[in-house]
Amino acid sequence: EEKNEEDMPELIKTATDLISSRIFSVPLSVDDVAQECHISTTHLIRLFRRYLKTTPKKYMDNLRVMTNSPVRRMMS
Repeated sequence: EEKNEEDMPELIKTATDLISSRIFSVPLSVDDVAQECHISTTHLIRLFRRYLKTTPKKYMDNLRVMTNSPVRRMMS
C-alpha cells in the first residue's frame, strides 16, 4: 500500500528535501543524510523502506537518473 505524503514522518520529508537540494551540488552519502536528520543510518534506512518502499541509496540513484534523463532535459 502506497503511503500518502501526509502520512510520512517529518524526517522523511526533511531527508528527501535535503537529497533533492544537494544531489548534484555536494557529494552526499546515506550517512550524511542521517547525520543531518539527527538519526542513525539504520533508522533512516528503516524509515525509507517503510514509507517509500526503497532505500535512501536507491532513492538517490533514481533521483540522479530521473534528473539526468534525456526526456527530462528536452522538456526543460
